Amino acid sequence: MQGFFITDKLPIRASNKHNYPLSLNDKTYTHYKLLFDSMIKRVLLFSAAIGITYLGISSYSAGPGTAGINRTGSDGVSATCSGSGCHGASSTATQVSIEVKEKITGAIVTGNYIPGKLYTVRVYGECNIPPLRPKFGFQTAVTKADKTTAGTLRKISGTNTDIRTVGGQNIMEHTSPLDATPSAGFYSVNFEWIAPPKGTGKITFYAILNAVDGSGTTDKDLPSVGKTASFEEGFPTLIEENNLLSKASIYPNPCFQTLNIQIDKNTDFSATIFDLAGRKIIASDRQNSIDVSSLSPGIYNIQIGSGNIFSTKTFIKE
Repeated sequence: MQGFFITDKLPIRASNKHNYPLSLNDKTYTHYKLLFDSMIKRVLLFSAAIGITYLGISSYSAGPGTAGINRTGSDGVSATCSGSGCHGASSTATQVSIEVKEKITGAIVTGNYIPGKLYTVRVYGECNIPPLRPKFGFQTAVTKADKTTAGTLRKISGTNTDIRTVGGQNIMEHTSPLDATPSAGFYSVNFEWIAPPKGTGKITFYAILNAVDGSGTTDKDLPSVGKTASFEEGFPTLIEENNLLSKASIYPNPCFQTLNIQIDKNTDFSATIFDLAGRKIIASDRQNSIDVSSLSPGIYNIQIGSGNIFSTKTFIKE
């Protein structure tokens, strides 16, 4: 349509400085109007497609969990970062591993976890295929045999991670692309995990890691193959078994205004209230009475901790 420019009306000649409508016969007028309408539709459709594609790619930079997606394989589906609006197929060029350590001693867990104990979990990996990728994202889940979340995941402040609930499972993941450390091609992120109570049995960690170049596109991303690490329930030592937390109690239950903790007066303890999605709601130190009046009615967990030992109890807020 050389010699014309686009307006929100009919085609107008560029040389017509007064923008008077063309003196066209009906056939010519209809022909140009159809071309004009078709061109506008194509421009709008193309713009919408670009916007949707960008939204899909950029939204996962804050973690697939924000879109209700679990890539770890913990839900029984194959672990992969490939899929519509996401990344390419998994690559063995990117390796991922899972390491679980006792929080206090730093001892690496090799076979058994101790119920109620606090651990540090490290998800780490590397990708040395050029070009080296300076950013990464990840997802991790830990489940019992029935595919429900085992224990409590806790993010570490300042790590750009968070817990999202997907399909009833709690997923730890990035909230923005994380920096490789100590250099491009090497990746590591830590979070905490409180082991589930006695009688849970075998638990399994699931993890997947995606090495990215930070450009906002996915063509150079190299997601790993999924990784798992399983641990059997162990037996606490005599000291751990007889710790005073096992004798702690809470009352009244259900409660409305105040939740009281009954524990030996010489015990140095902390108490944290979580909702059933694992989100921290209230935290306190050595307070035997906690004001819960601001909580919405429902079921909550309170974790009472002393040193490296935790006891979890459930209460109802009326």
